[in-house]
Amino acid sequence: MHELFTQVLSNKDLSKAGDLFSVPDSSIINDLTEVLTKISEITSLPDYVNNTNDQSVVEICITRVTSAIRETDSIEQHAEALVGLLECCLNHNLKPSPKDEDPPHAKISSDIISCIFLNYNKKDVMKRALPVAVKLLHKGNRELSRNMASYLSLAVIHNAPLLSQHIQLIIDSVISGNYPLCRVLPQIYAVTKDPIHEHAMALVSLLPQCELSEKLALLQLFALVAHNKPLLLEASLPQLVEYLGTNSTILATMQIFLHLAEKRPQLLVDYVPKLKQANEGNANTLCITVQVVAAVGRLSKDKAQDALNFILSHLPKADRSSQSILLREATLLCSTYPVLCTDKMLAEVWQCSRNSAQVNQSSNNNGVTIVTVGGCEPATPGSSNLKASTSVESTNNIPASEKGGSGGGGGGIYKTKNSTTVISTHSGHSKHQDSNSRIRSRIGADSRSTSRLNSSAAHRSMTRLNIASSSRLGSVGGLHKSMTRLSTSSHINQPPANPVTSAAQPKCNVNPRDTTLQCCRKQSDQWRRYGYY
Repeated sequence: MHELFTQVLSNKDLSKAGDLFSVPDSSIINDLTEVLTKISEITSLPDYVNNTNDQSVVEICITRVTSAIRETDSIEQHAEALVGLLECCLNHNLKPSPKDEDPPHAKISSDIISCIFLNYNKKDVMKRALPVAVKLLHKGNRELSRNMASYLSLAVIHNAPLLSQHIQLIIDSVISGNYPLCRVLPQIYAVTKDPIHEHAMALVSLLPQCELSEKLALLQLFALVAHNKPLLLEASLPQLVEYLGTNSTILATMQIFLHLAEKRPQLLVDYVPKLKQANEGNANTLCITVQVVAAVGRLSKDKAQDALNFILSHLPKADRSSQSILLREATLLCSTYPVLCTDKMLAEVWQCSRNSAQVNQSSNNNGVTIVTVGGCEPATPGSSNLKASTSVESTNNIPASEKGGSGGGGGGIYKTKNSTTVISTHSGHSKHQDSNSRIRSRIGADSRSTSRLNSSAAHRSMTRLNIASSSRLGSVGGLHKSMTRLSTSSHINQPPANPVTSAAQPKCNVNPRDTTLQCCRKQSDQWRRYGYY
């Protein structure tokens, strides 16, 4: 041991203790384990609690030791001695005095755990320190317990399996009021589930007392529980649904209901109205809400109709990425209950498709025209509109007498003799397919295309992306940005001399004898293939 340390610790010479900071780290680094052992002996003396001189000497020496360990990064070399001193402190009283003053051993413990947990990413150190450190949670010192919660939140990142061995001590500390410790539970749950399952209801009851970060940690934990053991949360649903009304917790709470809907949708039947109400004014939760409502809707025809109405009411207001999710859920509902696929429903989807296909065109002085496809905003008064051409045609000819909706090439909704619903929206010229035509959907102006036009002739580049589907519910999602560069002398947006044919377009091999359910399933497969969801 360095002679200055020997003099200070042997004689408990407070006047020399300050000189320890003038000694280089390299001169004492190999003596620190011996120094810590000597400190343990001093702190175990019966009169240490009342001897302020000894307490001051020990505090200065510990500060010098921890500083040297931190600067030289030698925690592995001295971890055993540090943990030994911490164990020694656990044998003494750590509770604050009536004047809210920490006893001397609590101060030592605080310094030691601070030094140890700065190295939370070193598994060998944590393996030795964690079994001792978690015991501080139940020594009656609230401040020390809260500090431990912060340190354990760091340690669990790399040491969840080690910390999971002490899960019962941690849960007991949380329930007794150490709420910051909630933040370690989701990571531990991934390793050890049963102890948390046993206390699920008790943990839910703690939510009102927790701060926001602690609530979010608990809600994240309950989402994991809902995925593995949904029935454990059935009795706690009235408490959980209250957190749908707060913007800071609605997303985390929705995740719980989403997992419950996937596993046990019948548990949520009574909570669908509250889920819908919570979604109003929260665009970020629309997709999750639709998934939950649709999962509950698949339980029965009436619930499916209610879910479909909810989806259709939000479809026009949803952005493009959300529309694909909404259409997927609508398809699943119609696949489960084909009777829901009515003319009215298809008309609403068609209208949304029509709005989404509007093309806003503007020109600048350099003769460059930018055509933007998609979005629901109407074109500016001076711009031209390219309307998407969407058609869903049956496998039989459609007599003119059975056509309904708008006429004159503007599109419409038709019904065939065999009750097959047809949506047909066309811009400009169109013609019906013959009796051997396949069910298909055509979306105009939906890919990137750039054309250079000569000054002597006016042309337009427009690519039609054909999505093969059987009874597709409109074409909402397949629109992309298109930019056409025109010369200053070219005519803008003149219609082509001949309509674009679909001879080279991909077709879906749909058997005319397919049932409506089979058609819906093929439709869903086609949408997935072309990236709508």
